[in-house]
Amino acid sequence: MAPPCNLGDLLGALAGAHSERTAVAGEDRALSFAALDRAADCWAAGLLRAGYGPGAHVALLAGNSPEWLAAAFGVWRAGATLIPVSTFVTARELGEILAHADASVLITQPRVRSHDYLDSLARLPSLPALREIVVLGERAPDGCRPAAEFAPESATLDQAAARAPTESVACILYTSGTTGQPKGVMLSHRAILATVFPTAGRTGLTASDSLLSTLPLFWVAGLVIRALPTLATGCVLILMETFTVAALVATMERHHPTALHLRPPQVGQLLAHPKFEPGLLANVRRGGGRVEWYAPHLDTHAARFITGYGMTETAGYVTALDWQDPPEVRRSQLGRPLPGVEVRTNASGEILVRGPGLFSGYYKQAPGTGLDADGFFKTGDLGRVDPDGTFHFIGRSKDLLRVKGINVSPMEVEAVLSTHAAVEAVYVVGLPADGLEQQVIALIVPKPAAHVAESELRALAADALSHYKRPERYVFIERRDVPLSGTSKPQRAVLAELAARRLAATSPVAAGFKPASAPRLVPATSPHRGSDAHWPKSIRLPDYDYTQAGLYFVTIVTSKRETLFGDVVDGAMRSNEYAVAIEQCWADLPHHYSHAQLDAFVVMPNHVHGIVALTGVAGEEAGLKPAATMTVHGLPEIVRALKTFSARRINRVRGTPGVAVWQRGYYEHTIRDEAALDRIREYVATNPLRWALDRENPRCKGDDEFDVWLATFRKPDVSELV
Repeated sequence: MAPPCNLGDLLGALAGAHSERTAVAGEDRALSFAALDRAADCWAAGLLRAGYGPGAHVALLAGNSPEWLAAAFGVWRAGATLIPVSTFVTARELGEILAHADASVLITQPRVRSHDYLDSLARLPSLPALREIVVLGERAPDGCRPAAEFAPESATLDQAAARAPTESVACILYTSGTTGQPKGVMLSHRAILATVFPTAGRTGLTASDSLLSTLPLFWVAGLVIRALPTLATGCVLILMETFTVAALVATMERHHPTALHLRPPQVGQLLAHPKFEPGLLANVRRGGGRVEWYAPHLDTHAARFITGYGMTETAGYVTALDWQDPPEVRRSQLGRPLPGVEVRTNASGEILVRGPGLFSGYYKQAPGTGLDADGFFKTGDLGRVDPDGTFHFIGRSKDLLRVKGINVSPMEVEAVLSTHAAVEAVYVVGLPADGLEQQVIALIVPKPAAHVAESELRALAADALSHYKRPERYVFIERRDVPLSGTSKPQRAVLAELAARRLAATSPVAAGFKPASAPRLVPATSPHRGSDAHWPKSIRLPDYDYTQAGLYFVTIVTSKRETLFGDVVDGAMRSNEYAVAIEQCWADLPHHYSHAQLDAFVVMPNHVHGIVALTGVAGEEAGLKPAATMTVHGLPEIVRALKTFSARRINRVRGTPGVAVWQRGYYEHTIRDEAALDRIREYVATNPLRWALDRENPRCKGDDEFDVWLATFRKPDVSELV
């Protein structure tokens, strides 16, 4: 195959070489290389007919699918520039990207899961550059055009009408910047092709393979590191619109892929899924990542995965392993530089990169931004290069955080939270401070004499930030706690240490709160677990004193299991105003019960999980008075108060006084050791990721392994509810 000069020509060459072989398979549709080529022609013809040819900016907002790739190749074939948009965007983020990119036309799905993009667009102020919205599907609301009308299957393309020069900008990919504003990284056809073919060669994939990728096509990793190199080998590319572990298992059962590219957290979810069995990996021999992630289910010699080091500004990989590298190299290294790529470090250890895949600049920023005097890109990462050329990544030097494999700007998060009227200052850090995968932590300085509710900050973040940008934890500090440098600038490294200390100090275990000794439990014997089985979480002990100091894991479920508090989208809970009311009541508990300390907590669509530590016996406190016969506030009284006051707030909001919000009872588990506490904390933190398997989900599709583990502590003769 002769080297193509642009991405439109690349697809044409692949169609000529592989014709009726399947190119891409989605959830509902598959396209051969010839059909994908034909669909791209239809899109190109529609774009050119509407005046969106060379120089036009075409935004694309949709989940992973064959249609996404067809539209993208159509944009390139029309000579226009593609603006891939993250399906995680909030309305605010979408407006910022469309405005900054000067998008002339937006091609969009109406919605992906609970993300309603047409609703988001309706909430935006006028975008002068945006002339048209094309909706994927045959129908579109007023003011939009359906894709079937815009790019009909009968459209014909004059191949001479437009042809993108190899140096023209193929994509503008938006990535978080250290300034807090999104940066539009311009990648030329030449730069992308310069990394696609070397990457394809290092994967070891062939036309007889099929690769399942969960990486979003709107990121450089999903598009340039994975999708385009996979197609370039003639391999079948299998896509999922969005990731859920249940959908992943179903897709693997359906396609039996010979190659995989999952993100590290997704691998863990797959292996922990109740329906996982080693046979799902029986055919897998190639892929992205580390074979060791799948241990012990993959043979480290037979299965040859690759990974590497790269970023958006380098059009993907800078260095990459080769499938033929020995296991000890693939296990611990990040590979050799791609052809023509130069990697070096400066005096401070910062990694500098120059090569054919380098970006053309940041859209609307001065030429040369981010480059040194020799034309090397200053990555902001730390590393070293051995005399033999071996590359070693050490860590990050910039302020950007790395969350679930995605760059997050602390300044963007700070700007959103700072809009709260009672907030004086916000400092966002990542923990662990030196980790490649971090949690977003917000340190909040309230204004003098002001009260800031964590629930209000969480609601603010949920409305304005994609789920991966939202802080996991909030730490409230005073102005005098902020460490300043000699130039009066906040010291983020010291702030991260402060956050780590404060969070550790608020842990019940760190504070020395241990559960009292409990009777030895008889493990349950293989309880039946069907989709309709009545299988309580509660292991309430009949002779246990629930007023004594201890750690308790509590689950409260809505009346009739009604979905009331929001929805789970892309593994993250999208809370509504009712959920915010619950979070506020939870946060208020220690104000009324001084002996109650709070740990992990999550609100799900129809239930909540929380860990409560009781530090000792307490009598009646002001504000939440129990029944007249009760003089001691134990766990039942505290849970009853949470249910009562949250129900009142919810019913006030929805104007339905007296309507049942919660089930009469609740489930609980006494936490006996730190290992169990860690496991329960992890479950609470990742509960949205497990929603498809959660027994409280009316559409539960399997067994939640945490429930199975918890059932081993059940005593058969213990009643379910309070």
